[in-house]
Amino acid sequence: MARVRLNVAERREELLRATVEQIEIRG
Repeated sequence: MARVRLNVAERREELLRATVEQIEIRG
């Protein structure tokens, strides 16, 4: 289950990208 840690990192990056995209759309 070494993939779990990688999944967490990927999820964090996806969340960060989504936040940045929302900020760009609003700004």
